[in-house]
Amino acid sequence: MKYLLSILFVLFSCVGYGHDIRMAIFEISEDNKNYTLDISFDKKDLERSLITAYPELLTVKDNMTRESYIKDYLESNFQLAINNKCIAPNIEAVTYEDEYVRIHATLPIKWQSVETINVFNTCLLDYNEGHSNIIKVRLNKRTRTFRLSAERITTVVDYRE
Repeated sequence: MKYLLSILFVLFSCVGYGHDIRMAIFEISEDNKNYTLDISFDKKDLERSLITAYPELLTVKDNMTRESYIKDYLESNFQLAINNKCIAPNIEAVTYEDEYVRIHATLPIKWQSVETINVFNTCLLDYNEGHSNIIKVRLNKRTRTFRLSAERITTVVDYRE
């Protein structure tokens, strides 16, 4: 009985904790000789940051206008430099799911060997306490993962090693 109670306690603790993890995932990868960026935001966290940054968004109902605010927000809070050249992602699609907003973008660079990626990312950090941004890079047949937070807003992914 003691073991059963311990197992139940662990299970209930994990369920409650898992829902409170605040993070967004930014995945850079290569696909058919194109570089892509896929972002997954928690819908509530993104809305909180967008409305704080752009209060006029409270009156916007259509998704096209909302997507332009998302694009502006990303331009202000997420920057990439690949091989020391600044790159602005081209947003191809924004999809809204029950709890998430997913963004698919292409990176307008010629097919080349990526040596370094400099990432600056403050998305959702100012208005969502305890938030983390996970940067996952799948290039050159290697996967690298980094966690950014309010204490660490930049990282360099170095494939020259």
